[in-house]
Amino acid sequence: MSLSLFNDKAHPPSKPEIMDALGKCYSQWIDLVQFFHDHVTPVTETWKNYGKTSGWTLLFGHKDRTIFYLFPNKRFFTVLFVYGEKAVNAAREADIPDEILQLILHAKPYQEDRSFQIEVNGEKEIDLIKTLIKIKLLH
Repeated sequence: MSLSLFNDKAHPPSKPEIMDALGKCYSQWIDLVQFFHDHVTPVTETWKNYGKTSGWTLLFGHKDRTIFYLFPNKRFFTVLFVYGEKAVNAAREADIPDEILQLILHAKPYQEDRSFQIEVNGEKEIDLIKTLIKIKLLH
């Protein structure tokens, strides 16, 4: 199963398709998008399809950096981060749950970066995701 519900390479998902797929989680999706736009200028949003294992993902960037990725799915979405060592060290000092810190610390390193993902099923994950976005922006 891919990270994204949407795998048709011919077209990225539309707003109505995302709303339908996410259901109640759509409000959390919008909350993160709005949070990013409120705290970052300029913002880039780009839909990309990385193939069968990923499907369509929405990349959020600032200048020449990708800050995070959103993968829509059925009634939830996944947020993927790629942290360099400075961000990993900042996460060690941040007030984040130990299970998330362990997820970051044990993520498989690719060259100098670590990739990890968090599934969003409702409101409880949103403040954590916002903290992780701030860490990435600062480091």
